[in-house]
Amino acid sequence: ALEEAVKKLDFKNIHIFQPPMLIRQSDKIRKVEKNGIAIINKLNALGLFKSQKPMPVSLLANKMIRVLKSDSTDNVNTYLPKNIFNL
Repeated sequence: ALEEAVKKLDFKNIHIFQPPMLIRQSDKIRKVEKNGIAIINKLNALGLFKSQKPMPVSLLANKMIRVLKSDSTDNVNTYLPKNIFNL
């Protein structure tokens, strides 16, 4: 619902990122996040949920900057986890 409302805003470009679980800085990560990352990593090792591979926040930030510096002809862009890793 929120994304649909954002898409209707009158901006030149809108970039919506839908990252997988984020790996935050060690001093900011919560125990439940750390456990979730460990579980996803184990499932990834079994070949499951590869598109949900946890992503460091620094990598997401770099990908967001790269997108903003690029020339986008689309008004609204939505990036799923697999798309974000490939940017």
